[in-house]
Amino acid sequence: MNSAFRMIAVDRPGFGYTEGFGKPEPSLLNQALALKAVADSFTSGQKVLLAGHSLGAPVIVKFAMDFPDLTAGLILLGGSVDPAMEEHPWWQRAVDKAPLK
Repeated sequence: MNSAFRMIAVDRPGFGYTEGFGKPEPSLLNQALALKAVADSFTSGQKVLLAGHSLGAPVIVKFAMDFPDLTAGLILLGGSVDPAMEEHPWWQRAVDKAPLK
């Protein structure tokens, strides 16, 4: 795969293990803009194939919606396009409370 693609792993702003990468950014637009800045610095305007895992999936969907001319395709891995619309199982309320949280 390395011969066909240049792979770059990107931490979302304020998440992951990249030091000094800012505070958590809740806005999908701002996260997509941060991803665009990374893509621009490596691709010279070429289309990118994006993979997003978990909450990274909505970020790449937003990127594709806002920058279709830069998007070759999307790979969504265990992600949700709109986490707010997901149903939560009844037991989730108990798990979200201290001391389990």
